[in-house]
Amino acid sequence: MFGASVSKRRVQALIAVTATVLGGLTAVGFVGAQSAAGAAPPAERSGSGVTADALPTVQIDNGVVWSQVVVGDTVFAGGSFSNARPAGAAAGTNLTPRGNLLAYDITTGNLVQSFAPNLNGQVNAVAASPDGSRIYVGGSFTQAGVVGGAMVARGRIAAYSTATGQLISSFAPSVDASVFSIVATNTTVYAGGAFSMAKGNPRARLAAFDAGTGAVLGWAPTADSMVKTMVMAPNGTHLIVGGSFAKINGATALGLASIDSTNGSLLSFAVTSLFKDYGANGGIQSLSTDGTAIYGAGYAWSSPSNFEGVFSADPDTGELNWLADCHGDAYSTYAGSDAVYVVSHEHDCSNSGGFLNNSAPDRWYRTTAFTKQITGVTGHDSSVGYADFSGKPSPSDQLVSATAGRHLHRPDPGGLVGNGQLAIRRGGWRVPVGQRHGPVRSSPLRRAGRRHQQVRPRRGRYR
Repeated sequence: MFGASVSKRRVQALIAVTATVLGGLTAVGFVGAQSAAGAAPPAERSGSGVTADALPTVQIDNGVVWSQVVVGDTVFAGGSFSNARPAGAAAGTNLTPRGNLLAYDITTGNLVQSFAPNLNGQVNAVAASPDGSRIYVGGSFTQAGVVGGAMVARGRIAAYSTATGQLISSFAPSVDASVFSIVATNTTVYAGGAFSMAKGNPRARLAAFDAGTGAVLGWAPTADSMVKTMVMAPNGTHLIVGGSFAKINGATALGLASIDSTNGSLLSFAVTSLFKDYGANGGIQSLSTDGTAIYGAGYAWSSPSNFEGVFSADPDTGELNWLADCHGDAYSTYAGSDAVYVVSHEHDCSNSGGFLNNSAPDRWYRTTAFTKQITGVTGHDSSVGYADFSGKPSPSDQLVSATAGRHLHRPDPGGLVGNGQLAIRRGGWRVPVGQRHGPVRSSPLRRAGRRHQQVRPRRGRYR
């Protein structure tokens, strides 16, 4: 979004608490989808949208959840909060202490009582080991433990056992400033953030640690500004990283880069020549993969940053699959079996064949979905200050949530997760009905009907 102060954008970064269920999308059968990547505009969908009903989920009494990860039937959620309360309980009642990290059952939404961590600062990132035996957390905390137990020093990275809920004593790396993203393999834990040192060793916003001992490893690429998000390529040979940086290893890399996972060298990645979201007024907020493609979300507040929306790219070469050129910052993505779900404050997808511009914040769309397949091409963008991606392959928008909410903290990468059946949105929202404050699960997708209709289908107009 271009054209107002940065502080105003942060205040207006209003994101919905809506969570979307992923199962059954194919059965819903959207109208008008095409499979060819011809020169036609993106396929127009019907006036009846698709929505989901919220299910009871544990709430935080105050604060916000910034990151979540699913391990089996358990969701681990980290953020800034000190208590949890059952769904439906009034604020300030039925409180259970939880220090910036909790777990809940994905099926019931109930708090997991046996997992009671305690960290003395905010958690920005939660990641699971490949075998699901532990979770790694990163943030701004300097001590960690369990509720009611002794706290020990932890330098903004820690690990907990998913079986016992205990802090893992053998894993104790440290960095000197906040961690915003973690990627874990069987042998290595990669961290990205705002730090400059790792266990006394120079590490410019990127570092790697031994998964068993926590020892700092020799992997030492450098970023000249914040790293906000990372994802491992499916073949394990390289990490795709995003943020607000302009250089990696001293070479130009404008908010997006591919880095060798062994030696830290900067690799070619084709889509980086197209998107330039970096600096104080832009960045790549989220990166995720479904094993076949990389999905990214970004924002551009002003030039030279140039892309707001979501893109799909080949995970090895970086060649663009498609882009959804929707105006309004995009924060997080999750790929289901047939669609890519997005949390954002989108307000204009008209040049991608979607809804027309809605300038008022209460008409911004907080949770949307796009087809995984190409259905057309992007139209010309005549809006002042926005880059023109006309002619690029485009998907179709397939879902717009009807639930709006407000959260007046920073916009944030990450937080939209799922298990193939449910997607859960992180939260900390002031919502119009029910006063939910925290994560939300949803019931299966269903036809929305006119009661939830918010989309104005394009009828022959293509700009």
